[in-house]
Amino acid sequence: MSSGDPKPSLEWIEIGSKRFKVQRQYRSCTVSSHITSRQPMQRQSKRKIVIIMVKDMERMKSFHVSISRDDGPSQPTRIHKTCQGPWTANVERFSMCEEPNRPLYWRWFFRTSHYNPQKPTELQLLTGNKTGRDVPYDDSLWMKISFAVWSNNQWKENSFVMYFQDKACSNIRDNLFPDFYRKVYKKTDTTGVCTISPGAYEVNNVPINWKYPKVPVMPYGLYRQRITAGKKDKLYECLVVQVRIMPKIV
Repeated sequence: MSSGDPKPSLEWIEIGSKRFKVQRQYRSCTVSSHITSRQPMQRQSKRKIVIIMVKDMERMKSFHVSISRDDGPSQPTRIHKTCQGPWTANVERFSMCEEPNRPLYWRWFFRTSHYNPQKPTELQLLTGNKTGRDVPYDDSLWMKISFAVWSNNQWKENSFVMYFQDKACSNIRDNLFPDFYRKVYKKTDTTGVCTISPGAYEVNNVPINWKYPKVPVMPYGLYRQRITAGKKDKLYECLVVQVRIMPKIV
């Protein structure tokens, strides 16, 4: 545990019939709720949800859970699968959603280094390429990002959607993937006309920050993002990235 991490208030936690060792505590959320006691009155309570990392000592795997305690009489501890707040991202895999044997104009072939739970602030290393042919990727294109969230052992499609009628290139540069834009496309511009010429853009073990600078808060969980872009009814790309949104360390 690094010196900046808060000291866990728990050493072990029980989930079902198993005990898990607590490794690290993250930023917490506070939720207001109403509690009806046996007294003829109602009062408002604040429920503190704390995100922690625990380790399965049998499988030697780490994962995140959140626990909460209501500030009220006889309120039990609850286990929550998700919460939301300041976040960091761990990209797990890249793929494409184009039709078989019908490659689109812009495609990618990437892999990342594995996320190390012992070094949660360390950036992942990106290797591979994104390749465009025939048409530029510029601000005349629209872009849509659909988020599916993993819940109850299945993907919940279109949990939320970002849609931009135009300025696909500028939105990548300014709002969505600025570090990816700079390091993959080797771009240094931050204003003005945005365009990416056709070609092969390669990286090898380059550290990438996946943060969306205009989205400071996200619900935690596992997401599958489907990224499409095109001009009018012509589709230029259909890309998929699976990413885990996790609490940012205090």
